[in-house]
Formats: sequence, structure tokens, C-alpha cells
Amino acid sequence: MTISGILMGVLSTLLLRTRRSAWRTPPRKDSAAHDYAGAFLVIWNEIEVTLRNIASRSLGESAALAPLSKIVEVLTHKQVLATSDQKRLLWLLEVRNEIVHGRKDHVSNSQILSVLREAEFQLKRLSNISMK
Repeated sequence: MTISGILMGVLSTLLLRTRRSAWRTPPRKDSAAHDYAGAFLVIWNEIEVTLRNIASRSLGESAALAPLSKIVEVLTHKQVLATSDQKRLLWLLEVRNEIVHGRKDHVSNSQILSVLREAEFQLKRLSNISMK
């Protein structure tokens, strides 16, 4: 082996390591909050589907196509949902929008955990309404 061959091997190895490390995503400092936010979004999706199913059954299929805030408002007006649930669902929708549209820094880690618990609670309540 020549010196130039050894140098080429060393440079290739260094370049490969540099590129590999650039491709890796650095570990997140807020990985727990990230996991909670992801779990919340999964539950939120179930909440949204359940609300649209309730709206379709209670108000007609075309009502299920309305914006979710409108669906919640109408279901509350028709007394399918309680006013307290309306407020909580609209709060969850607001937090969902903050997370999805990149304003997650406005949502603290403790708030995300609280939101996750509230979302689980609301999903259970909505599932009970949906079964009636």
C-alpha cells in the first residue's frame, strides 16, 4: 500500500462518518413531550371520527362534513353534548392545532400530559354517546 492509498482510505472513512452523523436526527431534549403529543394526536383522530359519526347519525350525513368546531357547537345546542364537554373539546381542538401547525412551543410538557388525559376522558364519553 502506498501513502496516497492510506490517505484516501482515511479521508473516505472520515467523510463517510461525517455524512452518517449528519443524516442522524439528534436526540430530542423533549422526547417525552414529543411522545405525549403523538399519543394525543392519535386519540384526537379517534375523537374527530367519533364526533363526525355522532353528527352524521344525529344531524344527518352532510352535517358530518362541517368544521369540527361547528359540529361541536351544533351537538351542544341539540343537547347531544354537555356545555362543559363543548368547552373541553374546543380547548383540545385548539391545542391540536397548536401542535399540528408548529406552535408546539406554546404548549408546555405538563400541559401536553394534561391534554392527553383529557383527550382520553373525552374519547370515553363520546364513545358512550356513540353507542346509544
